[in-house]
Amino acid sequence: MTAKRADNITAMSTNNFNPQAADQALAALNDPNLAPELLGQIATYHPEMWAKVAEHPRLYPALEKWLAEKGGPEVQEALKNRTSGNTPAAAPVAAAPQAPAVSSVPQPSSGTSVPESSSAASYQPGNGQHSYQASAPAASGMSPVNFQEPKSGGKRKGVIALVIALVVALVAGVGGWLYFSGVLSARGAESPKAAMGQFSEAIEDLDVTKAATVMAPSETDFFVEIMQQGAKAGGQNNVDPVKLMSDLSKTIEIKNDKFEYEVAEKNDNLAVVSINEWSAKVTVKPDFFTVLEETEGLPPEVKEQIAQAKEQPLPEDELVTFVNEGSKPIRVVMVQEGGKWFVSPMMTFAENARSPYSEPNYEYDPASDKGAESAEDVIKDIVELGSSSRSGDDLLYSPKFRGLMELPIRRLMGVYGDDPGKAAARTQASNFDVDWKLNTAKGPNGTTIVSMGETIFTDPSGNKIEFSDGKMKITNGAESKTLDLARTLVNPDQLGFATIQEDGTWRLSLTQSYVNLTKLELKDGVAREVLEEFSQQYRNQNGYPSDAMSQLLSDEQTLERVVDAFPGLITMMDIGIQLQELAPRNSVY
Repeated sequence: MTAKRADNITAMSTNNFNPQAADQALAALNDPNLAPELLGQIATYHPEMWAKVAEHPRLYPALEKWLAEKGGPEVQEALKNRTSGNTPAAAPVAAAPQAPAVSSVPQPSSGTSVPESSSAASYQPGNGQHSYQASAPAASGMSPVNFQEPKSGGKRKGVIALVIALVVALVAGVGGWLYFSGVLSARGAESPKAAMGQFSEAIEDLDVTKAATVMAPSETDFFVEIMQQGAKAGGQNNVDPVKLMSDLSKTIEIKNDKFEYEVAEKNDNLAVVSINEWSAKVTVKPDFFTVLEETEGLPPEVKEQIAQAKEQPLPEDELVTFVNEGSKPIRVVMVQEGGKWFVSPMMTFAENARSPYSEPNYEYDPASDKGAESAEDVIKDIVELGSSSRSGDDLLYSPKFRGLMELPIRRLMGVYGDDPGKAAARTQASNFDVDWKLNTAKGPNGTTIVSMGETIFTDPSGNKIEFSDGKMKITNGAESKTLDLARTLVNPDQLGFATIQEDGTWRLSLTQSYVNLTKLELKDGVAREVLEEFSQQYRNQNGYPSDAMSQLLSDEQTLERVVDAFPGLITMMDIGIQLQELAPRNSVY
């Protein structure tokens, strides 16, 4: 079945097109009326086609932004040509592309036959219509739920545990579903119940696409970066999580035996789903181990687990219980963003981790706390709030401070960190004067990076902290010392705090500040120097070396991967070293 849009372009389910097949992808890109959601799938599997994707008239804004951040010179040139008007005009789109509610495969075009054994789809443009034939292997995955210990019988438990570990590691650890969600155009559900329906289907089908479409967009970029950088540091660059999950989905069958949940809508923008009973029948086919053994780049601990599980019988229709009736339910938090409902990984974690005696403020409205008027004002307001608060609690319980945080953090603080009894935070007069001269620079994902520039802090005694050219000079009485905060960096102007605009107001983005740290550029050779100095400082303080640091310094390949993945870590370690040298024990500093 297909669902027609107003412009007579057929919106197809992503299950009906095989984006991994290069010939199909190339043929699809030659169709000027290609559905936009399929452009995202092609971009996911074929980086070599990014330039052609960038040239396509149906390129949508989210994918254009993603390509601008990820693409090389050819892609940038193609995007530049778009802005200069050198690409064909896009056909009008009456509505945002939406995948149809059903996932049935359309019938082949008249006069065309497809062998029943074929697993590939063929793409045939014609008269503005899209025809897809046969079923394609689905890109698959599983939602990141904190599973309780599954119960299954006999020696097969090792195989079941391996299946679950792989699914969770590929989806949550490597970030397959999040990576894929970055290029999807149709996202969210109309209600918490509909979102939970997609969520449960994704689990049963091992469908990464379905899982990705119901993850909160405001949290996606952060998790993408964490998982991608973690994969880099772990040497998993060559593992394509979406492809591996797709291959594994053909070897694993999961059929929900019981999946009972209830939805409690707490306010117009938040709902809590309690999974009260959950069991499934699992079958693992022999090809499961073949797929894993042919996959290069898996971590050693996974390979070891594979070897152990291979000696055990494969489960067939084996009942696995994740949540027993009467036991503590798994709770999934749904949030509304942009008029659609999504699963919030951050809120879900907090909901399941909270004490049973705590009382979340489910009535909290993130829009009720206002931000700052400019990017610079975000930093000014935070410093002034910190200097006038009597304690850390007074700062955290301040609605004004909470309002300066981005949506995911503000929402988390408002629901799980709020204390109505401390809403009126205690304040005091600020104990220093500030001459503000902040600097700003463009940051990743449309953020504005705010650094201290030439700002000067002065206390009542005349002691000062002066910033200038990436340095911080501290004057205490007659003594002064200078820290070179950016001495490790090629791009010192990027060392700062990421701020974002939300609904016309400015806020601090902790998640994008982290992302910004991964974009810093280190000078040649500084990483090893910093790590060796840090290792020596550790030895001096503790009387023995750090085994982890010694191992890292002795493995050049691992060292290079870690530094490439987390350049900001090296800079933070260098600042820590300078601070330790500046303020040893019993120092006036």
